[in-house]
Amino acid sequence: MCYKKNVMANKRVADILARTYFSTGEGKEVKHSGVSVGGMRTINLNLPLLVANAFLLVILLVGWRSGALFRGPVTPGLEAHSELMINSGSGPISIGFDFSDPKAGSVLTYYVNIKGADVSDYEALAFRARFSKGENHSIRIEFVNQFREVGEVGVPSLGTRWKDVVIPLKEVSGITSWSDVKQIGFVVDKWNASTPKGVLYVDNIRFVKGT
Repeated sequence: MCYKKNVMANKRVADILARTYFSTGEGKEVKHSGVSVGGMRTINLNLPLLVANAFLLVILLVGWRSGALFRGPVTPGLEAHSELMINSGSGPISIGFDFSDPKAGSVLTYYVNIKGADVSDYEALAFRARFSKGENHSIRIEFVNQFREVGEVGVPSLGTRWKDVVIPLKEVSGITSWSDVKQIGFVVDKWNASTPKGVLYVDNIRFVKGT
């Protein structure tokens, strides 16, 4: 009798599972047609739906493995981390100077704050620069890090046409750590300017890999 009870219990469980997995959304049992094979009834499944679900699963798996799906937004200018842009898209920086004014000093420094950027993986600072008038101007570039170390390098021969400038960081003396750079300074000296008054334009400031 125990064996018979177990058989009946198993049959009830099988019936419940069958009603659960082969029922409509309205809770009504679906009548499946089929032929008896060895006391069991075959079920006609929805093959198009199964194929569609399998295809969707393959797409999700391929997208996850390749990164085509579930990938966050890419910041312009930082693709593959080859460049770290400072002022891209904001227009050139205008640095006006007038050393003819008796109240003006002999040195003008314009600092760009970069909020402690880690540039230790980059090899150079690159930018474009020109003056509003005059030729053969020279400027200096300063770097200030978290330890208040100051490194500088000179940039000669700037005129009224845009010039691309690349400064290898290894050539900058005075900086022992590039992991937290606070400021980049653009310095115009009275004795290095070919005109006493004018404007220095700087644009497309960025740290780059490779020189």
